[in-house]
Amino acid sequence: MRPAGRGASPGRAASPGTGDPGPRMRAHDRHMTPSSAGPIPRDAFRGRWEDRLWLNVPGPFYGAGTDTCATGRLSAPGHVLYGGEHFTEYVYRQPRTPAEVALVVEAAAADPFLGYGCDGDRRWTPRTVREWWRDRGRIVEYLAGHRRTWEELAARSGQGEDIAVRDFESHLAGGLEADLRAFLFRLEEGRSPTPDDRLLPALRPPSRRRGRAQPAAGAS
Repeated sequence: MRPAGRGASPGRAASPGTGDPGPRMRAHDRHMTPSSAGPIPRDAFRGRWEDRLWLNVPGPFYGAGTDTCATGRLSAPGHVLYGGEHFTEYVYRQPRTPAEVALVVEAAAADPFLGYGCDGDRRWTPRTVREWWRDRGRIVEYLAGHRRTWEELAARSGQGEDIAVRDFESHLAGGLEADLRAFLFRLEEGRSPTPDDRLLPALRPPSRRRGRAQPAAGAS
């Protein structure tokens, strides 16, 4: 068994608010497209988008109908957690480097059901990413409401699920916002942001301005 902690990725500070332009982005600081890390064994990714677990963080990779044998964290403890009704696997932190992508690929290949997907870039839309972010409070409540479960699970498995849940909570409150703004940029522009791309899309849709009411025809 691999020690828990392999491949863990520390969180990064978030931009202060959903409407500010945010810091300059370095492409390797945000999650990668699968192709940017080299060839991906597509046979290891047979999960259906329709079956994805609602806890998955938006990005290229996701868990969808995996087995319940809890193997994912043996390969990618900094990216994979177990949860939902049947404690299947999901991606709580998208990979940012080729090495991290390799860990997630390894986790996917180890799943007996091959229930991971890697086509999130084609599935997520700016609207659904913003909706996920808007509704993230239910994930925060879910994680906090099952804290005893994570502790008991970690005691049995030795995989540090309770520590990873705290990492996910920190990610939700911190660096995930900047990650998702970079992901929105890629979805809208068809490429990853570069250091010259200083303005990133906001996670909160711009409010629509109401126009002045037009007088009815014939009104004086």
